[in-house]
Amino acid sequence: MHKIYIWIKELLNYVIHPTQNYEKLEKSIHDVELNLNYALVRQRYELLAFHSNENGTTPNKYGNEEIVISLTSYGKRVQSVFLTIESLFQQTLKANHVVLYLSKKEFSLETIPEIIKKQQKRGLSVRFVEDKRSYTKLVYALKDYPEASIINVDDDFIYPIDHIEKIINEHQKNPNNIICGQVKEMKFNKKEKKFTSYTSWQVPRHNHPTSSPLYLQYGAFGCLYPPHSLHEDVFDETVYLKLAPTADDLWFKIMAIKKGTQVEVITKDWSECGLTGQIHNFDSVLWRIEYVQDNALGITNVANGQNDVQLHNLCLHYDLYEYFASI
Repeated sequence: MHKIYIWIKELLNYVIHPTQNYEKLEKSIHDVELNLNYALVRQRYELLAFHSNENGTTPNKYGNEEIVISLTSYGKRVQSVFLTIESLFQQTLKANHVVLYLSKKEFSLETIPEIIKKQQKRGLSVRFVEDKRSYTKLVYALKDYPEASIINVDDDFIYPIDHIEKIINEHQKNPNNIICGQVKEMKFNKKEKKFTSYTSWQVPRHNHPTSSPLYLQYGAFGCLYPPHSLHEDVFDETVYLKLAPTADDLWFKIMAIKKGTQVEVITKDWSECGLTGQIHNFDSVLWRIEYVQDNALGITNVANGQNDVQLHNLCLHYDLYEYFASI
């Protein structure tokens, strides 16, 4: 709420001094509205998490296999992950299981927040495992539920209430594809037989194809992996922790290529105002949860070019440069 107060003060300043830049005024109005909406959405999910007794999962299947939502958290982020979990509990189509994987070195049943314990009574599964860095959010679920479709999500978003429904509906149309809420398009220079920098890859826009061998899935927007859609090497931590220790999305992409699995995207576009979509419809918005967060992984991978290094490692190991040149 403090941020909203700051925005309102700035807005009043523009009203009192109308000669100021009107573009700044418009932006301030937008930011105030955005922050008010976020505060209301957050309050709604806090109230539901603390007071609802409704089960957040369902025994009903939507096809031949179960739907499992998998995520992980760490450090201070675990204090707010209940908001992500609650948004998954409130989906128009509920999953059969929602599983939170936590490092057993960092957490125990005694040290997790009480609100997560309350969510356990409503269908949340919490499992304490060996820490595999960012890989924790998926590799364990693939082992625990080998015949299920696993929807991988991040722990710092409140998801739109129909987001899982959209993913499941697309999965039913194309049951063998990896279904993603959003992707980046990998850029490969065929003449030089190398990738352009990861920082140059863009989210495809404007009537783009729904699937492409160059689409890179990433978990923030939700990503469904059908049973056996990844190569068996996906579990080989001696390889992925050596070649791509902080680039799990790239590892899972290579495992999809090795298995011959296509990546498909359901989202045509997201608003230019971050990841928040149309702010006038709370329930159709992907909201990033505000807290003090550790962004070291993003700095290492993107700003320091480690995604490029790790992708090169993977392509050399699996001899994939000729494959990308042939696409």
